[in-house]
Amino acid sequence: LVNGEMRLLNPRKMLGRVNVAVAFAVYAPRETEITESVESARDVETLMTSVKLTPVISVSERTVSISDDLELGGGKGAAEEILASRVSIVPGECKFVGAKGVVKGTVGLDVLYLTAEDGSAASAYFELPFTQIIELDREPADAMAQVEFSLTGYSVELNENSAGRGIAAAFYITAQTVVSEQR
Repeated sequence: LVNGEMRLLNPRKMLGRVNVAVAFAVYAPRETEITESVESARDVETLMTSVKLTPVISVSERTVSISDDLELGGGKGAAEEILASRVSIVPGECKFVGAKGVVKGTVGLDVLYLTAEDGSAASAYFELPFTQIIELDREPADAMAQVEFSLTGYSVELNENSAGRGIAAAFYITAQTVVSEQR
């Protein structure tokens, strides 16, 4: 989802526009053949160059579920109704320990709500850090990882037991990891 827009045409009609972008990358196992030398060839000039190869050694996908009860800050009024919410995912670091990788990230949640006191609009921002362990096919020697997070769904509701001060949030994220090894 790139962006979305909603506007009211009249009291009975609403117009909505949504822009969606899709990107695909397909990985398949394959062997790479590299010629090392040219033997007994006539009239051939040889140019030798050293290059570093970075073949993909592992592609994995994990689903991450995060749920938490969030509290509105002391300076914020109690919420009566949630009007809108927006989620962003910020990737963190990725480290390897043996044949396992530790992927970190942060979920950012913006909430727009009506206050219970006077019905005015107010907003709040929350950050939820998370860590996920991924398993690799083999132990990498000198590896680089590229992690992409995709939000597959989320829910944000007022927590009924908190007198308008608590928000129950759940996020469903897919972490796709591509690990390459320098040779």
